[in-house]
Amino acid sequence: GIANGSETITVTPAANSVYDNYGNAAGTSQSNNTATLKDGRILVINGLRHHNSQGYENRIMRMNKDRYLLAYRDYGYLQTFTISDDGATITEVANLYHATSTVYQQDLLQINSDTYILAYGGYDAQTGHGQHIKTFKVKPDGSSIIEIGDLVHDTYYSVNNQVSMVRVDHDTYAIAYYGYNQPTDNALAGYIKTFTVSGGTITEVAKLKHEATTVYDNSFIQVDENTFALAWSDASQDGLITTFTIPADGSTITEVATLEHDTDYGRYPSFEQLDSDTYVLAYTGVNYDGFIKTFTIAADGATITQVASLEHDEIYGEYNSLVRSNNNSFLLAYEGEDSDGYLKTFTIPDDGSSITQVSSYEHDPNYVLENHMVQIDHDSYVLAMYGTHTHTGTSSTGAYVRTIDTPALATTTVPRISSVALAADNSTVAVKFNEAVYNTNGGSGALQASDFA
Repeated sequence: GIANGSETITVTPAANSVYDNYGNAAGTSQSNNTATLKDGRILVINGLRHHNSQGYENRIMRMNKDRYLLAYRDYGYLQTFTISDDGATITEVANLYHATSTVYQQDLLQINSDTYILAYGGYDAQTGHGQHIKTFKVKPDGSSIIEIGDLVHDTYYSVNNQVSMVRVDHDTYAIAYYGYNQPTDNALAGYIKTFTVSGGTITEVAKLKHEATTVYDNSFIQVDENTFALAWSDASQDGLITTFTIPADGSTITEVATLEHDTDYGRYPSFEQLDSDTYVLAYTGVNYDGFIKTFTIAADGATITQVASLEHDEIYGEYNSLVRSNNNSFLLAYEGEDSDGYLKTFTIPDDGSSITQVSSYEHDPNYVLENHMVQIDHDSYVLAMYGTHTHTGTSSTGAYVRTIDTPALATTTVPRISSVALAADNSTVAVKFNEAVYNTNGGSGALQASDFA
């Protein structure tokens, strides 16, 4: 089995089996002969400091089997890595310095096998200041990164543009952000916008001002084919969830319903889907404590209902990054007490009726900020963060990519599609699962097209 940190091992000499130089036998009754087993449910496997001063606003994504793309700042960087399935090796491949001045909140998505879209607020030497939507060509092996498009859709930007992006259709994307929408609206507000993307051509399609005052910390996810849910915080820093409908072509954006789920504080949300109508939200609540909540959201977005709530950290819980591990398990990375880095696992049934913390691990006892985590396979994860790396005894502050293993979750993981990407000409589709998969139950046999309905 896997130790949970509560077990002890006792070492007792057998009778007349251990002697000193004078022939005295060690007694079978001893003190100081016990040790507590270390918790093996969450393990740090490896870590790489890829930048010694930059490393904020991390967004990392899995490109293919062992290639990863990371967007980070102060200035605007894109970096590719190879990471082995077991997380043991992390290797930098290529880097692009795409913005020569400060970049603020950003989000990154894959369009197809070699094209990516990045939304951020900040600067670009060619197009200037504002809210940017950029596209990039990245070779599947990660060996090159080339910017191919840039649209400034709002000439205003600040340190708090709070952008979050979601895919609507194969060529349509929606963002939630806080800005002025200059030069059209010229009013600070929370906006939802849609864009169509074809290679380097990026076109704004529709816009909705959903909040006329300050907006913080957006986390945007898809609920149904044309329904989307946004977790966000208002000017009073309360926690809200709002649903929207957006057709596949992005031509309209309609606000459907809003639930204010926390009237005290609701910052740093990380939103994940559990099943067809149940969703899990990690966020920072009252007194900066860490909370997990579950909600049911109707497919049409008409109703949003809070189901369960757990205050999992009564001291501190910011910079949340929540990942669904398998059907009913979740892994959370966050900044806890004294700015230390924590990892926790939770189990949640399909209906969201309960939230149970299973394990907790302080993976960095020095300093962690601005986490973003994705799954490698059924029991391994990669975490991008700004902090220190103590796994090898060093404590140098900087930008890190760290790999995590959760062996206790491995045997209960059920294969699940993690992403689907079309080729640029729509001729092929690449399907990625959350773990290695086969077309027999004996762990062999490559998947064929006939294995899909």
